[in-house]
Amino acid sequence: MLTSVHVADIGPKAPLWRPPKAKSVPGLVRADGGMTARLSSSVLPAIEPGRVAMVARWQTESSLESYLATTGSDFRDGWTARCEPLRATGEWPGVERDLPTSREPEKDEPVIVVTQSLINWSRVMPLLKFNAEANGTMLMSDSLRWGCTFIGTPWFGTITMWRSATAMVEAVYNTRSGFGNATAPLEGEIAPPKHGEAHYGEGGHRGAMSVHGSQPFFRKSTYVRLRPLQMKGTIVGKNPLNRLVFDDK
Repeated sequence: MLTSVHVADIGPKAPLWRPPKAKSVPGLVRADGGMTARLSSSVLPAIEPGRVAMVARWQTESSLESYLATTGSDFRDGWTARCEPLRATGEWPGVERDLPTSREPEKDEPVIVVTQSLINWSRVMPLLKFNAEANGTMLMSDSLRWGCTFIGTPWFGTITMWRSATAMVEAVYNTRSGFGNATAPLEGEIAPPKHGEAHYGEGGHRGAMSVHGSQPFFRKSTYVRLRPLQMKGTIVGKNPLNRLVFDDK
């Protein structure tokens, strides 16, 4: 299924922007999005005023083109990527259930990674702490070309763009976290305290996944790896983005 990723600066109306409903746009299967924040190792999100992001699934290419030409004009002047799903875990409306789940990429290539979640509010503070650590680890990778968080309460997601799928797997799954602390243990080395949760500072993404099964951060979530087929448009200012995102040195 065609997946599109969009980023746009829409100014003061950004706090009120909401993704379109499938029933209101012909050919739209599902859209999610919200205001964006830069990837940061800070627990508090670095909100980008006036900027929004959207991830959408479409029945056909012509449905996407029609949307951008009419009611989706906010994104017509922004940045858009048309993508092919390569891998997915979890469940989310519009995400195919028969996609591969293997972590290792079939080939090394540029990828866009999208995560989407429905937050478990009782676990939001531990989530923010682990997320900050995971971001800190990703930001140290030379392969990370661009990234943001998008927030559409209670929906939460991330978009990251990687020059190398292999390097992405290494940075996200195989690298010790703790803001670059090489002594931070991986989740298999964590000795959980009595209440069963790993401490902040003990592994970022890997540490979070080690405790998510017993104390979920999300009520629903998905991870989707995408192959970018076509990218166009430009975002300027802080955290800029253009169609050469994977080529810029």
